[in-house]
Amino acid sequence: MSYLIVLVFIILFGIYLARKNPKQHFLFLFALVLYFVYCFLGPLKTYQTGNYEKLGGNYYDYFDYGVQIYCIAIFSFIVSYFIGFSYFKKEKVTIQKFTLSKNAKYYLYGFFLIVTFVVYRFRQENQSDQIEGIFNYLLFFADSLILALAIFYYEKKQNFIIITLTIITFFYFLFLGFRYRVILLFIAFFYLLLIQNRIKFSTIIKSTVFIFLFAYIINFISVNRQVFKEQNFDEVVLSQDSPNDMSGYDYFLHQTDNYSTDFNVLKYMNKYKVDHDYGSSMFLHILIRITPASLYLHNKKPEIPQQEIIKNCFNSIGGQESGAAVTNIFAYYIAFGISGVVFFMSVLAFILSYFSKKLNLEFTRNRIIIVFIAMVLFQIITRGFFPQEFTLIVYLYITLKLFYKKNNNDRYTYKYSNAI
Repeated sequence: MSYLIVLVFIILFGIYLARKNPKQHFLFLFALVLYFVYCFLGPLKTYQTGNYEKLGGNYYDYFDYGVQIYCIAIFSFIVSYFIGFSYFKKEKVTIQKFTLSKNAKYYLYGFFLIVTFVVYRFRQENQSDQIEGIFNYLLFFADSLILALAIFYYEKKQNFIIITLTIITFFYFLFLGFRYRVILLFIAFFYLLLIQNRIKFSTIIKSTVFIFLFAYIINFISVNRQVFKEQNFDEVVLSQDSPNDMSGYDYFLHQTDNYSTDFNVLKYMNKYKVDHDYGSSMFLHILIRITPASLYLHNKKPEIPQQEIIKNCFNSIGGQESGAAVTNIFAYYIAFGISGVVFFMSVLAFILSYFSKKLNLEFTRNRIIIVFIAMVLFQIITRGFFPQEFTLIVYLYITLKLFYKKNNNDRYTYKYSNAI
């Protein structure tokens, strides 16, 4: 329990340091909120109930050690963020260098048609859990579509068509059980609410209503996820009742229980002296991911060490098939141990501090970049598999490049000039 107390004080300390300018420190605070949910609330519930098991794996003996690693990781993150924030200089740009492309709406329609095609194929083949081949890459256009829709709202270009596409997109994600993408959609609109309003009582009320509505929707999707995938709409549950008689809060923690996978991985690697993969899963498998299987022995790509460790750590058939994920903290641990945790958490913090300090939020494109990073950050913290995060970065970057063009007519102006 003492380590949990230390952990919550570390997180609250970080929030306290960023309290004066929450808009500028949005990415940092967003990360801390995620760490509070994924690394503190769940372990606290485990400590209270005494249930240290997941999928057959018992991590009681490694619970305190796991929380210690969380403390080290998040403390490194906070310290590195504010070191970076004090080091980087604010960009002194007073003109808009990028404008919305004239073809933006056509790109949006293209993304929407691609996603519609993928949804159609999923409904035809009823295999949304078995995304393979080209459809795996087409599906990432759903993330591009989220950013594209956000751009139109941030640029105040929304009209009846854009609003209609947004609603249809939401129902696409709903009926396919894409909680992750519903959350990304929420992130985009929550930041819009935050950035366009001063922090006052009415904003807090709006944000609270928004968050509670969002929580209800996510729970609704979670409870009915399999029903939607199997298209058995007559079995949809409209209440907040959760499986196995769990309360809504317990079910929420059940859906964010990466910590239990983290701690089982910690036990497995230490008990059986499993070697770290030294970045194979994080970096080498980016290349493997984008190359055809025909290049490898028996037309089969090499197994991903990180995923093999996760599957084996539970020592059960259920664990092998669960698709459980670690947080980014333990993705770094699998790669390089505690030194890797400190290093990569510091790198992540420096990246966030750089963009938080450099970006002038008066410019709409810079606000979109914050949304871009927040979407990636959610994936980084909650899924902990860098090749997938890298793929998301590529798709969102392409979207940003397509939708914004550099304004070549803009020139920097100076207070003094040497007229001849």
